[in-house]
Amino acid sequence: MPQSYRISSAVTECHFTDDCQLSKSMFVSDIQTGKRAMLGCIADVEVWCRYRGLKLNADKSEVLWLGTRQQIAKLSPADKDLDLPTGSLSASSNARHLGVTVDEHLTFDVHARACSRACFYHLLRIRQVRRFLDEPAT
Repeated sequence: MPQSYRISSAVTECHFTDDCQLSKSMFVSDIQTGKRAMLGCIADVEVWCRYRGLKLNADKSEVLWLGTRQQIAKLSPADKDLDLPTGSLSASSNARHLGVTVDEHLTFDVHARACSRACFYHLLRIRQVRRFLDEPAT
């Protein structure tokens, strides 16, 4: 069961088994204020990790901006990136979380394509194995 609570700057932090998710709702006009709030929260998480002998790996971290096509189009590439002291986090168009691939417009097109691809792969494998089974097993 995930644990969720609000931390500084009205940023919500949600913990899963070995994962941490930060989220913040904001208007496009307040993007810089929202980015500062997220950066402050990430800095707090980095301090927490460092205190416990851990490292927040920027290479394994993802930034995903969610919104309508019109809202996302208003953001420049520089607006979407978060510059951390340990590296820069570039925004991606989709992210996989708890087995579901979410895209920036919440259309789930990427997830549906991935599910279809996996189903087709498994059907193909069943077809290849079927000829080695007798009639009652099929």
